[in-house]
Amino acid sequence: MPVIEVYPERLSRFLGVEVDLKQLVNDLPWLATDIEDVGENFVKIEYNPNRPDFSSHPGIARAYAGFLEIKLGYPQVEVAEPRIEFYFDEELKNIRGALCSAVVRNIQLSEDDLKEIIAIQEVLHQGVGRNRRKVSIGIHDLDKFKPPVYYVAADPDKISFKPLGMDKAMTLSRILNEVDKGVEYGHIIRGFNKYPLIVDSTGEVLSFPPIINSELTRLTPETRNLFMDVTALDEYYASRALNILLYALSDMGGSIEAVKIIYQDGSLKTYPDFKPREMSVEADYVNSLLGESLSNTEIYR
Repeated sequence: MPVIEVYPERLSRFLGVEVDLKQLVNDLPWLATDIEDVGENFVKIEYNPNRPDFSSHPGIARAYAGFLEIKLGYPQVEVAEPRIEFYFDEELKNIRGALCSAVVRNIQLSEDDLKEIIAIQEVLHQGVGRNRRKVSIGIHDLDKFKPPVYYVAADPDKISFKPLGMDKAMTLSRILNEVDKGVEYGHIIRGFNKYPLIVDSTGEVLSFPPIINSELTRLTPETRNLFMDVTALDEYYASRALNILLYALSDMGGSIEAVKIIYQDGSLKTYPDFKPREMSVEADYVNSLLGESLSNTEIYR
């Protein structure tokens, strides 16, 4: 089961009210988490893998705000109209055929925010993404490249770029054989003649999904605008992973902007998709699970 250290001061930032350690120890189990440890200024909790949003303080704060009745109902996020187009190469349909994307503008990221974004990304990779096989996420500094963006099928021996953390350009084949992430995740795509690649309008490489990003678009505390790509085997899981990350980034102060995915047949889709799913449940069933006698109104809250 995944764990996270929850710090009252940081959680209070996203919650909008002050909470202390004693209150968290008392309340967090009501969010279906288990207390693993209590430190001087943090509480370590274990959470269910089906709640990847609990991998961050913003995600926990969103659920906790409902518990405290500070903010009730489905979270609302404003999404600006798309300004960036992302072109999809049909050759990728049988390689890694689902693509989602979004932009986050005007965000000021602290070191803690950057660490938390990476933590969310890795939790999504391991859980929803099944160790990147089903879903992988790239997060880039938008100001380091020139849109529009292209998702292409690339010859592994003809294109080179500088992988994240490296000081020299390498072919895609070499990356799979010599870079740690390539060795770890190369089996996902090694059986194909061409590999997925994301490039900008000048041919600069942003990402080699699901393996590694380019050094070009590395995030830093000076980054103010983000571009996200999510490549996957299934559009449903790609979209849900993107949404979890976007909710956290919105809570960190970013403004969400849609991206237009354009296919070779001229059709298009726009992401993110925040439309909620609907399901019906009988009040008697809820009460039988909880051992309560709640009214419909109380269950709704």
